[in-house]
Amino acid sequence: MVMAIEEEFDINIPDEEAAIFDTVGKLYQHILDVLNSNQSGESGQVDESEVWERMKDIIVTQLGVRPEQVTEDANFVADLGIDN
Repeated sequence: MVMAIEEEFDINIPDEEAAIFDTVGKLYQHILDVLNSNQSGESGQVDESEVWERMKDIIVTQLGVRPEQVTEDANFVADLGIDN
């Protein structure tokens, strides 16, 4: 899933950072932070709702969960059944 996120947003998430994202919200915030820092100096802001939908689609596809299960508070292990 992390590789799909990296490809979709053209970012790099080191393994040690990926290990700390226990909730969807933490991963989402990290993506926003990286994208916003990559855009510094460029006009415009990252479209947060577009980032959310793209990330959510990846999670649904990769984990085989229902879209309504993917919330910012959802825990990847306990709520979405991802393997450690």
